[in-house]
Order: sequence, then structure tokens, then C-alpha cells
Amino acid sequence: MSSTHPNTESGASASPSPNSGSQQSRKRIPAEQRRRELTAVAHTVMARDGAFGLTTRAVAKEAGVPHGSVHYAFHSKDELIRAVVRDDIDRSTAAFRRFAAPEANTPEHAGQAAGSDATPEHAASPAEQTVSPEGILHAAFASYADNLIGDPWEEAAQQELALMCARDEQLRVIMQESNASYRELIGSILDYLSTATGKTWAQPADLLAENILGALFGTAQLWLIDRDDATLYASLATLAKVYAAQLGK
Repeated sequence: MSSTHPNTESGASASPSPNSGSQQSRKRIPAEQRRRELTAVAHTVMARDGAFGLTTRAVAKEAGVPHGSVHYAFHSKDELIRAVVRDDIDRSTAAFRRFAAPEANTPEHAGQAAGSDATPEHAASPAEQTVSPEGILHAAFASYADNLIGDPWEEAAQQELALMCARDEQLRVIMQESNASYRELIGSILDYLSTATGKTWAQPADLLAENILGALFGTAQLWLIDRDDATLYASLATLAKVYAAQLGK
């Protein structure tokens, strides 16, 4: 609704302010799109400044929007953090999901699925392939390592965020939801391997998923300090062998 200046005749319309066009343009952006855009900006801020540097004001400055725009999209910092964590889960677990279904055992992943010693040139045809628990776990863990090396500051920020949330009872719930999502995904991979091989895990799958989650996050933390790629991949290959051995007869 347009406003009328005191010295403006009742029949005349007020001149638009220089910023009114951009403000109207911003208002046309759907709320969900605005949330996605600001969540992406929050990742940028957090990767650069660390989890403790993630504030609604910092996001507004980085995005070049009024502070109120961020509060309109996210009513609180907790809500912003929840969106960042959920987005991280969606992106991080995408690399794992293909290993939680039969499609994981496809020609492009034949080397991993057929076993850690197989090569693409000598991989078996789809009809000849057999599911290799160690190969699939190895491939899934290596995919996690690829993402870690590709964006180390994002991983560092997420680990900082986890520690920050651990100190706050309300924020802790956000990370509990995040960990539950990771456990569920890892559990789905374990369930697939059990079904595909007709074998039973020696330990409850939920306990194995908990162990794997801790091993992955711990190994990632060590790599963030040492930046030793060879040791990272070798450690994850060993983890794959150890956990695959838990699949009984």
C-alpha cells in the first residue's frame, strides 16, 4: 500500500522510493526459496568463520539483505541452525544412499561391489556379480572420504556445530535428529547387505550402525588435523574389512 507525503495532494500518488522496486522484488520470492538461499549463505558463513560465527546478522550481511529478512525466513537462530543441519544431512547422505539399494551393485561401481581388489577392466558383468559386503562398505566409506577432502571446511564447521549444540540443551536435540538420520541410513545399508547375502549380522544392526558412525566421524576429525589422504583411505578400507567380517553365515 502506497503512502502519502504531507505535502502531497490527496489525488496524487507518492513517488516510489529508490529501493521500493528491489523490496517488492524480494517480496515476490517464495518463502521456501528464500529459506533455501539463506541456508546456502549460512553454509558459506559457517565454512569461512566457523560454527560460532554463524549468526543471523552475519548471514544477512553475506547475503546483502536486511537483517529483518533473515528473521522473516527463520524466526530464530535455532531455526536457522536446524535448516543448516538438515541441508547438510541431505547433501552428505546422498553419497551413501546408492549403497543402500540393489542399484549400488551396478557396472559403474562393479570394482567396489566385487571386492576391494577388483578393477573396472576385470569387473564381472552384472549377471555374474555377487554382492561383496566389504566392497560395498569400502565404496561407501570412500565416498564419504571424497566429500570430506573435497570440502574440508564444511566438515570442520559441521563438527564445530555438533560441539556447540552439545553445550545447549535445546540445540542438542537438533544434532540428535541429525545423528538419528545418519544411523538410519547406515542401518539401511547393513539391512541391504544382510538381505542380499542371506546372512545375519553377528551384532544388532543398530549397534553396528552406531559404531560405524562414530568411526567415520572420528576418522574425519583426525584427517582434518593431519590432512593425510593416504592414511584416511587406508583406515576406511580397514574399517570396511572389520565391519564386513561381522556378517555371519
